[in-house]
Amino acid sequence: MQRPFSDSERIEAIREVGGLIVLAMRRPDGRHWVADTVVPPMSQMLHDKSSEIRAAALGIFESYLGDGGKVAIPDLIQLLEDPDKKIRLAAIHALGGMGHAAEESIPVIVKVMRDDPSTAGRCVEAIQRMGPKGMGAYMAMLNDPNEEIRTTAVLLAGGTFHDEQRRLQLATKLMPLLRDPSPKVRAAAVSAVVPTADALPLMINLLRDKDTEVRSQAAFHVPPVREAAPAVIALLKDDDPNVREAAKIKLAKMAGVVKPLPREMISLADDPESYVRSTLARNLGRAGSDAVTALTKLLEDGDSVVRGAAAESLGEIGPAARAAAPALKARLADKGAAIRRAGDGKWLVCHAAAEALNQILGDKNYLAGLPPIPPDGK
Repeated sequence: MQRPFSDSERIEAIREVGGLIVLAMRRPDGRHWVADTVVPPMSQMLHDKSSEIRAAALGIFESYLGDGGKVAIPDLIQLLEDPDKKIRLAAIHALGGMGHAAEESIPVIVKVMRDDPSTAGRCVEAIQRMGPKGMGAYMAMLNDPNEEIRTTAVLLAGGTFHDEQRRLQLATKLMPLLRDPSPKVRAAAVSAVVPTADALPLMINLLRDKDTEVRSQAAFHVPPVREAAPAVIALLKDDDPNVREAAKIKLAKMAGVVKPLPREMISLADDPESYVRSTLARNLGRAGSDAVTALTKLLEDGDSVVRGAAAESLGEIGPAARAAAPALKARLADKGAAIRRAGDGKWLVCHAAAEALNQILGDKNYLAGLPPIPPDGK
């Protein structure tokens, strides 16, 4: 009498089925073969007493079958009540992969999410993929009484709508959440909302929020507009280091938007973090002649990426940056690696300086005789 297969042998066999599905789907009749030959036994294994066997069978539905396994939807719905959380999460993912064909599972998935809000991420992602009914259920989650569900729904808003009209519709739903009583929801909302004319004042107001994470997210996501500058500058003295760093980067990106250049922005040229200085150097070119002195100072920076960005920004200013020409000429022998904004992004500081001199003085001779750019850009 032949011994029964062990669970490990059965799991190995189930995993081999994935390769058979890939091969079968290359044939014209492959989809029908999979539906008739593969799905029934895989559906049966979803009810196996071994959670490892159930998990392996679920892996086939998740990774290979998509809506081709829709006849197993009732079996998958049953697994939403499985005692093993990993099984429940895998079943949710498999149902999401079946799209609108699995819309009958929406109420059960919502129940799973309410019973265990820690599953909200997987539940929301699955429901979003289930056609119009799924999107209706998703929109309702934005007003769910559970903080965790609201937060997760907001954080996953980005992939919800792809056409502009429906994105604006979603923005209208998200905007009230900028005033949500939960700081977690406010922090999520300011990262997801489209900064329309109506939403912008609310986003700026969150720069003054009492919650640290909300202020940090607001500083990171508020657009670099003039109206936000006073609140961003105030955050440079925030008690929280993450808030201060976010404010520095945002202020650096406001160069050319806020005129005259505030002293707090100019002082970023002395910031200890090179990414703050390089962000400032990349953006100061938009400020025109007012930025020449600061950019000339940044040409002496100890970081070659900062020096290259400063040179490129001076070139962006053009003839109005003539006063920086001597400092740029001093960089013609600088072989430090820099990051070019256009093209393949590889060049040296000397290339940036030569290009800037060409743009400022109109002399292409500075471009001659430069060393080649190494393949690795260094």
